[in-house]
Amino acid sequence: MLKNHILLAFRHLKKEKGYTLSSIVGLALAFTACFFTFSFIWHEYTADSHFADPEHTYRLKSNDALDAPIRFPVLPTSNAQYMEDHFPEVNFSVPVYQEGSEEEVTVDGKIFLEKQWAYTEPQGIAIFDASYFDVRSSFIVGTVLISESTAARWFGHKDPVGEKVELKEGAYSVAGTFKDFPTNSHLVVDALAIPLPSKKMKYSQGLVYVNVRPNANIVALNKKVDEASEDMDTFIDEIRYTLVSVKDIYRVQNDQGGILKSANKEMISMMAMISLVILFISIFNIINLTQVKTLFRGREMGVKKVLGITPGQMSLQFLVESAMVVFFATLLSISFIQFTGGWVLSYLHIGEFPFKMSAAFLLALMLGITSLLAAIQSALFSKVMPRDVIAGKFKLGERKWLLKSMVGLQFLVACTLIGGTFLVDKQLDFIMSKPLGFGIDNLWYIPSPSEDTDLRLLRDQLPSIPEIQSATISSGLPFVGTGGIVHQSDGKLEFVAYVNMDKNFIDVLQIPYLDQPDFLPDTGYIVNERLAVRQDIEVEREFQGQVVGQVADFHFSRLNAPIGTLLLSLGDPSSGYFTMRIDAQVKATAEAKIKTEWDRLYPSRPFELLSLHDVYLQKHHEASELATVLRVLSLLAVLISCIGLASLTGFFVRKRFKEIAIRKVLGATVEQVIRQVNTGYAIWILAATGLSMLVVYYYGTEWLAGYAYATTLDAWVMLAPGVLLIVISSAIMVLQTWKTARTNPVEALRTE
Repeated sequence: MLKNHILLAFRHLKKEKGYTLSSIVGLALAFTACFFTFSFIWHEYTADSHFADPEHTYRLKSNDALDAPIRFPVLPTSNAQYMEDHFPEVNFSVPVYQEGSEEEVTVDGKIFLEKQWAYTEPQGIAIFDASYFDVRSSFIVGTVLISESTAARWFGHKDPVGEKVELKEGAYSVAGTFKDFPTNSHLVVDALAIPLPSKKMKYSQGLVYVNVRPNANIVALNKKVDEASEDMDTFIDEIRYTLVSVKDIYRVQNDQGGILKSANKEMISMMAMISLVILFISIFNIINLTQVKTLFRGREMGVKKVLGITPGQMSLQFLVESAMVVFFATLLSISFIQFTGGWVLSYLHIGEFPFKMSAAFLLALMLGITSLLAAIQSALFSKVMPRDVIAGKFKLGERKWLLKSMVGLQFLVACTLIGGTFLVDKQLDFIMSKPLGFGIDNLWYIPSPSEDTDLRLLRDQLPSIPEIQSATISSGLPFVGTGGIVHQSDGKLEFVAYVNMDKNFIDVLQIPYLDQPDFLPDTGYIVNERLAVRQDIEVEREFQGQVVGQVADFHFSRLNAPIGTLLLSLGDPSSGYFTMRIDAQVKATAEAKIKTEWDRLYPSRPFELLSLHDVYLQKHHEASELATVLRVLSLLAVLISCIGLASLTGFFVRKRFKEIAIRKVLGATVEQVIRQVNTGYAIWILAATGLSMLVVYYYGTEWLAGYAYATTLDAWVMLAPGVLLIVISSAIMVLQTWKTARTNPVEALRTE
């Protein structure tokens, strides 16, 4: 019996090749989009799976870090011991911290700059899954655990255990290795060391992890932690602490940099929404084509009912047909996934691909779509009455409005997606072309390997390198990093960015003055406009001094945040960033000469010349990724909609084959036939276009409100998608009608 149903289903699908192909291709594209989207969402929402006991492991964070404009991702490491000493609910607590942004590590005479070198305590690895670590000697003071990729980079194929690595405070012995942390981890480290007694930490700030007992009441514990905040932090009394589960920290934190990373929440929500929309569009296509089939198969089903087919047998037949469509769509989708999988997963930064869960999701999607399509076909054909078929009265004319409205709905969604994509692109272009307030082009910098590297020696050699127009040394750079001072302002904490610079800094970066001094003294302060107008901020005592000038506001952080307050301190820094202005045409020559001088002055230090403009682009890479994802998904939505429209238009043209022939016999031109046949769909598409403009305007305005510097929502952003889709849909409908209208009327009049 099942074999007969399969053969019958295959015969029906083969008979209507165009409609079958439209259904399969549209559904395959939707499956592919949903598959990758689910993989990305699952990857992001299963973050930090390498923790040993995620149900009872928390990270201590300041309340301000969750939603306030100023955040403190790092805390005093002494809080770890405080948690163990004062809260019986705590099993153990460990810190993970850095001295700064990077460490200079010497291995076999070679120097490596490690940005993810961190320190902890002997029980620090207890918070991680033991399967990640291969510890082959005691993890004690003066030892380090390194990631597998770091071991390969430092030692090649040699076993690293027992090898020595040199830091400025002394030598560390490699006690073991660990697997590279997943890409969806909020904590990114390449080395975990227990500091030597000679290690003098300049910064005692870090991340504090707390493992609580299984029976602990976390709500009550958090209340006690909040009440004890003043005792925990003697530096800033106003900070309140809370415990956040490591299962959630990847998604709730907003702090990135150093050894911290967080989820791209905007991309998660947009990808989920758009992939579901694409799935709905493909389902609408199949529903429309299923309704069309009732016109072709109405007589067949009526005769079968007269011959005694039962509702169960009819449902089974439709279930088999739907299963075959979904099965072939899945095969095609798997081909798409195999062909594009490597590039897509790499682009989405998915390390370990959740194949089992993604495959289970695709299987569940297949079963759900199969059941839905079978139910829809059963419902449609159940209305076919045998007496109407025998009397020749069966028709579906009263359901044409439903077909046209669903086509309109498809184009409403597609038009809205295109409008949203145009708006995201426009906002991205606006941000990237926004004046920064300083000259970022042709700026190159060398990060200081350590505080022991005196960059003033290189500055003294500038006369021998004429390709360098100017140079400066500073403790911070725009988009690279600045220090900070925390101030009390009207009872609230406020962050003031701080940069220690030499006298050339402002000229090299081409920052315009608002109040330029006659000459720059050796010491003093220059403030930006935003700080100069603030009367409620008093610089802390240790930074008090004479303000000798004022510069115009310029961007030194991300462009999606307002320009903040900035204090520039005049001095003669010896380390930090050596920044040069070099013309692009002589950059290669200049780099060679700079490297020669560098190797002579600092023979054991690594040389790295970086472009500040490239760093700026990297800072806004996430926005670019989001725009690319939107473009691809919008293109899929339009493609699926057009495939469905082509099939439906072809059907209605075929259905009116004789009518078109008679009109031609009576003297109608091809143009008149095209206008008569396509008027109905054109009205629905125009209505969908108009409605999409309102949707784009409403949600686009809401989205732009989240940016400190937002572009305008121009009329063309709302009009262009509609015009584009009208042109495409009109071309499809005209082509289908033109082919039929050009057919010899005699052929149509001969057909039954």
